[in-house]
Amino acid sequence: MNDDNIDRIFDGFDPTLTDDGIFMSQLERNINTIETVNERNRMLARRNRLALLAASLIGFITGITFMVALPSICHLSAIVMQDITVSTTTIALVSGSIIATVSALFSYDIAQALFQAKKIAG
Repeated sequence: MNDDNIDRIFDGFDPTLTDDGIFMSQLERNINTIETVNERNRMLARRNRLALLAASLIGFITGITFMVALPSICHLSAIVMQDITVSTTTIALVSGSIIATVSALFSYDIAQALFQAKKIAG
């Protein structure tokens, strides 16, 4: 009984097939779209890696520069803040880490903008 119902449902089913040329043109168009998207993703990944490298280098250079200048900064901050009991080294280290982080973040954004303006491809 159940098989008869299924047979009746599919008796009138006669799907029309599209022409091979139309199918192939649609398939090629879809493949080209996928290739375009993949190329764009590769370009964006390369752009992001370059911007991350630039931000890492800027942050590293800023941190090294700050560490070299730390004794002078501590000496100057000790002169300026004579009556404050907080360690001048701690204040100098915290401010240096904030400066290095902010400079790395800004350099990442700047590198992204420059790479997008130059349209660097992968």
